[in-house]
Amino acid sequence: MATVRVFAHTGVTTAPVAPGAGRYTTDSIPLMKQPYLARETITPDVSTAVSTAAATAPNKTALFNVQIETGKRVAIEVNPQNRSVVATADSPQYTGNVTFEAGPEWSLSMLEIA
Repeated sequence: MATVRVFAHTGVTTAPVAPGAGRYTTDSIPLMKQPYLARETITPDVSTAVSTAAATAPNKTALFNVQIETGKRVAIEVNPQNRSVVATADSPQYTGNVTFEAGPEWSLSMLEIA
């Protein structure tokens, strides 16, 4: 069973970087807008796909920040309103932290991949 944390954000903002700060060659870096709008922790397993609740994507949601438990791989289907594709072993697979475009009442279907 994998632990997956999902956070809904309104978008991305930028933070300035001081000139000569070292390894950055730009004047700003992108960051998720804070505070997040909603959060949910789900635990997909290898036999049953699970989906986030509609409340995880409230009004003004623009992005999902998904944090997958270290060492786990999860298949994910992004479902806008009026789409309900269930994640399978043939769905796109992810590890680590992933950001997805999202909108109000969108959901994610997830299945752990062994």
